[in-house]
Amino acid sequence: MAVRPVSKRAEDVIARNYWNPEEIGETLEGTIVDIYDSIYTDDEGNEKNQGKVMLIEDPKKEKWETKPHVDLREYIPQLNIGDYVVLTLEKLIPSRNPGGYPKKIYDVGIDDGE
Repeated sequence: MAVRPVSKRAEDVIARNYWNPEEIGETLEGTIVDIYDSIYTDDEGNEKNQGKVMLIEDPKKEKWETKPHVDLREYIPQLNIGDYVVLTLEKLIPSRNPGGYPKKIYDVGIDDGE
């Protein structure tokens, strides 16, 4: 048997980038290519579903996966694959836990073609 190496093709790469804004006003704009569950495998091999995330292709054809932030996930039931969206980090709410991450609040808009 001869084994031939296979390389990833650019069009098959799911996401090279993860959109995790840090500054208020940061924006991601593009077309939703997919919506799927974010599955995390912990150190013990247990799989945990962190919730829905979006795969968005920006105008430069780069693919970005959103993080499963609670506020952003709450918009997903209103969104569909093929929608052109603009996601903006609107607000950071300080963590109640010392050293914890702030809660991220987003503004989400859909281009309705008008």
